[in-house]
Amino acid sequence: MPLAVLNVRPSRLKSLHLVRTDNRNKDLALQCIGERVLLYAPADEPRRGYFGTARIADVNPDLTQRRFIFVALEEVSLLNRFVALEELAAPIESRAYRADGSLDFSYFSMSIRGLTLDDQRAAHALLTRTEASTGFGESAQTELSVHPASFGSRGRRLREEGARNTRLRWSVLEVYGAACAMCGDDDAVHELGAYEVEVCHLRPLRQAGPDELTNAMPMCRKHHWAYDWGLFTLAEVGQIIPSIRMPPSLHRRFNGQTRARFPSTRQAWPKAEHLRFHREKVFLG
Repeated sequence: MPLAVLNVRPSRLKSLHLVRTDNRNKDLALQCIGERVLLYAPADEPRRGYFGTARIADVNPDLTQRRFIFVALEEVSLLNRFVALEELAAPIESRAYRADGSLDFSYFSMSIRGLTLDDQRAAHALLTRTEASTGFGESAQTELSVHPASFGSRGRRLREEGARNTRLRWSVLEVYGAACAMCGDDDAVHELGAYEVEVCHLRPLRQAGPDELTNAMPMCRKHHWAYDWGLFTLAEVGQIIPSIRMPPSLHRRFNGQTRARFPSTRQAWPKAEHLRFHREKVFLG
């Protein structure tokens, strides 16, 4: 059953696989990673109402305009028509109705809205009554297979891990930006929310490193790989210390930087204990 409703403006999109929307309910969007949502075209669309479902595959901040987010969708399934609010036999979003039964249309301005358990049942009933099809002028299958469509405890665990990873990446991007903290390269496509940098855990998770901001930095794939292999490490103030085993070609990839870029907020700096662990247990010297 869908857990939430996502506002989508299909008339403005070439594909339903990436939606840019406001971030007022960012936390709910992050919680819904790996879950199905009901798609809703708001009143300013030529065709309005509920028109399909999708699974949220990923959520990223828009670093150029912080009041927006990018929501990546997969497993898109479209109804055979748009179902307007006035056609509903029973309300799907009960919180939108006042005590006298009238609609509060301002409620629908929120980009993503949670559904109560009764609302989820009503949404499921609508979907079972309305034939679904795949496609939106193209195949509805997306290439963003970030979170498998699996069920049971393993499926829930994978979705929880994916949501946790996304929340950490979100925090890292917000405080560091989209450039590699080692070399300064920023290969992001900002208008799509596509960020090349990866979240590098300073103390590895497999060695009891915490999944938190002070144990993470954004690095390009090359420097993430080199750090994980101990080909360089960091002093507590961010000085880059190369290993004698680092190839000269890789050393040049620092672009002349001798110090990692730390956030402006000191509370978000990497913890000294995590950097020390890497120097003592991972660094090749």
